[in-house]
This record gives sequence, structure tokens and C-alpha cells, in this order.
Amino acid sequence: MKIQFIVHCWLDAEKILGVSQKGFAIKLRSDAWVNERIRIFKKFTLQSLLNQSFNNFRIFLFCGQRFRHITESFDLGTDRVERMYDYGRQSYQEIEADHVSIMRIDSDDLFHRSTMRQIYGLVLDGRQFFSARQMIQWNILHNFISNIKVIVSPFTNHLIPKKIYKNFNELNERQFQGYRSAPELLKHRSVCIIRHRQNVTWQRIGKDQGSQNYLRQEMAKRKYFIRNRNAIIQILSRYGVRKEQVPK
Repeated sequence: MKIQFIVHCWLDAEKILGVSQKGFAIKLRSDAWVNERIRIFKKFTLQSLLNQSFNNFRIFLFCGQRFRHITESFDLGTDRVERMYDYGRQSYQEIEADHVSIMRIDSDDLFHRSTMRQIYGLVLDGRQFFSARQMIQWNILHNFISNIKVIVSPFTNHLIPKKIYKNFNELNERQFQGYRSAPELLKHRSVCIIRHRQNVTWQRIGKDQGSQNYLRQEMAKRKYFIRNRNAIIQILSRYGVRKEQVPK
């Protein structure tokens, strides 16, 4: 059975997944927001994908149409990334594998260097649908790392047969169908979430990441909490982050 492994990376400001508040989503959509997310994607997310120990996969970067004047022109320094302005509609028609394996990530998240190898192994073992729920977060503003667990994980992998992925409407529906119930099979800390001023979730729930009160709250409630820079550098190196990219 031939399988094409794909990572769906979401940069699209028109279709911010998981954001139900329309007014909030519209507020985020600006040239400045897109430019900052591109910077983070290029500096961190992309490097974590290029750093994978298993690299036989394609990277689809979903950009959307509204900010094409920005997303079409920036230089990524690699030809591994395929920019999508139709959510992959044409690209899926050109694939001839028996199945596609689709893993989702946002443009400001990181994969551990073993994440895609884990996915490869799980798919070969017959796992068709799984997720990561226990991960770490790197807060750039305060420069700490802590654990985080989510009940509903956006980091899901789907194995989809050719008869479905060739039908774009069905693919679009299937890709996110039932992701709330995806079993947790990826190892702890397979994913690192970056917390920064443009982080969608934190802006939506009104978290002030810059406040000392926020820092004290995080320190009090997290069992796994690291502020030592050398330890942070060592941990983040497994996610493609270089020493000089970690704040002092």
C-alpha cells in the first residue's frame, strides 16, 4: 500500500480554525498579523518540520486568498513548502497514492524531531486516526517551558483512502470529522506550542502573557515548569530551535 504523508500547516487568516467568535476572527485579520505569523513560521515552525528524523512527507502551507499579496512573495529558503490558495484542491487530484496521511499543525507550533517518525510507525501499524493531547508550551515573553494538556486536540492525524481524498468536498469534511474524539497515541511532548503576542487562543480568552501575575499563576499550577535558559535550550533543540533564538 502506497501512502503519501502530508503536514497541513495553517497560516490562513481568513479561516482561523477553532475560533467561533466572528468579530474576534475579523479583528485578527490584518497585514501586520499575517507578517508576524510568517516570521514565526519561517523562524520556528518550518525549522521544526525540516528537522524531522523522518522527512518523506510534503508540507502544505494553507495561505488563503485575502493576503496573497503578502504570502506569495516571502522567501522561505526551501522548496519543501507548497503554498496553497485552494486548500490543496488541485494538489490532491495529482496525488496517486492509495492513501494520504494528514497531520495538522498551526503556523506557530513545533514538532519534536521524532513526531513524523512516530506518525509513520503508527500508520504502518494500522492506526487511522490519532492525536497529541499532552504537550509543552514555550512562552517567549517570559521565556519558560511548561506542560499543557488539552482535551480537544487540534493536532490530529487522519489516514484517508484515495476514493475520499480525490473527492475534495468529502476530504474537507473528513479531515476534521470527529477530531474531538481522536485517541491520544502520540507520545507526550510530541508538540510544542509557542505562546507569543500573536497567539490566537491567548488573545481570544484575554490572557495577558506579559503580566507578572500570569507568570506566578503558571508557576503555581504547573508541575513541569522550567526557567533555566540552558535547560530550555537543550529541550528546544529537539524542536529545531537554535541556541541564539532563545531569549536571554
